[in-house]
Amino acid sequence: MATKEENVARLQELAVQLGREADISGTAAEISQRVDEWEEEVGGMPDGEHAETTADTSQDEPGAAKSNLHLSEFALIRAVRTLHIHALAADSDRVLDTVQAGDSARIPAIYVDELAGDGLIVAL
Repeated sequence: MATKEENVARLQELAVQLGREADISGTAAEISQRVDEWEEEVGGMPDGEHAETTADTSQDEPGAAKSNLHLSEFALIRAVRTLHIHALAADSDRVLDTVQAGDSARIPAIYVDELAGDGLIVAL
């Protein structure tokens, strides 16, 4: 079993691969679960698909995630499982970092086939 510090380091590595900001707050168990979830997401991606954000856009800039989201077309989906993905609310342009199981959202169309094939979403 990894220590909290090892899990924090791993979470930061996964954040780079997924193009996200790592939330390193919480208990050791919470961080361990976050690592497990993110490793599962990374494991489901084909090689070369990691980190869809552009290299010259800083995640610390206000609106950086939202501007990246608007670069592609979106599809309306319903999550079968909770997704840790940058998405837009189904009824507004509010940026979401997670989509809870059973909720609807809009995600980049390029992900729909893969996520539906993995049984994680239903396209609406």
